[in-house]
Amino acid sequence: MSEDINVKLERIENKLDLLLDKMGLDKIMEMITPFYIMPEHYRSSYGAMLTLEKADASLVAGVTGRSRAVESSHLNRLVDLGFLGKYKDGRVTMFEIRRYK
Repeated sequence: MSEDINVKLERIENKLDLLLDKMGLDKIMEMITPFYIMPEHYRSSYGAMLTLEKADASLVAGVTGRSRAVESSHLNRLVDLGFLGKYKDGRVTMFEIRRYK
């Protein structure tokens, strides 16, 4: 049993090393740090936004499987908390990842 765990841990370590080599530590930390400091129920919305980068609430809802209204509320709260930016594209409200330098 412990041998299986060791093999799995070694695979995880190898994948993390590849990720570090490909992206760099600064980029990885920029992406994951918000997950530790934001309320848990906003994490799916933020994770979808990391994938989409720019989207409206309907697109995010399609990724998370929640309703557009719920996503709109979560995305607006993430704007208030400083994790996302928001702008209008015609009549559509768009959200985008706010990058910190």
